Amino acid sequence: MISPILSFQNLYSNNFKNNRQHQVVFQGRDLLKLTQLGITKKVRSAVQNNNNIIGSGGEGVVYRIPNTDYCVKITGKDILHFGNWNMDVPIPEKFNHVVAISDNGTRIMRIIEGEHLDYINNPDEVYSLPAESYIGILKQFTEAKKYGKYFDISPKNIIYNPKQKTLTAIDFTVEESFDYDEFMPLSLLFKAMRDETQTISTSKRNRQLIARLLQVALDSIHKGGEPEFPISYNDIDTLLSYGLKILPQGTSARKFNNLKKNIFEILKLKEDEVQSTEKKIFLSKKIESAKANIDKLFCAK
Repeated sequence: MISPILSFQNLYSNNFKNNRQHQVVFQGRDLLKLTQLGITKKVRSAVQNNNNIIGSGGEGVVYRIPNTDYCVKITGKDILHFGNWNMDVPIPEKFNHVVAISDNGTRIMRIIEGEHLDYINNPDEVYSLPAESYIGILKQFTEAKKYGKYFDISPKNIIYNPKQKTLTAIDFTVEESFDYDEFMPLSLLFKAMRDETQTISTSKRNRQLIARLLQVALDSIHKGGEPEFPISYNDIDTLLSYGLKILPQGTSARKFNNLKKNIFEILKLKEDEVQSTEKKIFLSKKIESAKANIDKLFCAK
């Protein structure tokens, strides 16, 4: 089985971001443009200094490679004699940001700039990011699934870049227990980002996240053409089921059921391959109405 990037506890911690010695400062030539011996020297030097450790887990230790924007994962079986470095990385490995693999299996990975999400400390702006921010990571899930790679569900495996407003997944794995046929990217992302603490404020944030994901799906349908990630009845139904459990007491069941019905009608209309101008206008109006009702139902104060 291909070894994935681990969910390293310290890799994107505040200590890592604020400690000057751990800041990534790229200088000189790109590491991958060095000779084989040059890359080996850089990696060997990095792993011989424990100050370069930026994360550890059950499968090994990750070291930053100083003065580059790369890190290297050393497992218990690795030795300092890496052999040749292969830059022709198989596509499934690229989902874990691997850029080079040595003869002994050591992997060089690109460091993703940002901070990992962690339920409690997720910034509020994460729950209202532009649709493109969510679509980016949903596309990651979708492409990885084509190659038998499944996102390892954890907020720490999502890196948020506040400058670029991006969400990036860093840990895809192969696991027999995952149901690859029932692929529901929206629900998958919600499971990873939801706040599992049981308070009124976290329920509100989870509802806001559900609302945003539903609206992202509707926006993707609104664009026309094939959506950039699959949108299925089961995925929408699962997401709505999560939402139903955390709606405030006294919420109208009729309004919830009407919203669910309207979204399913939109999915049915989208399935029609040939649409007249009138149908497209009708679909557009239904989408805008559904988005407004999502806000009223899930984001009401």
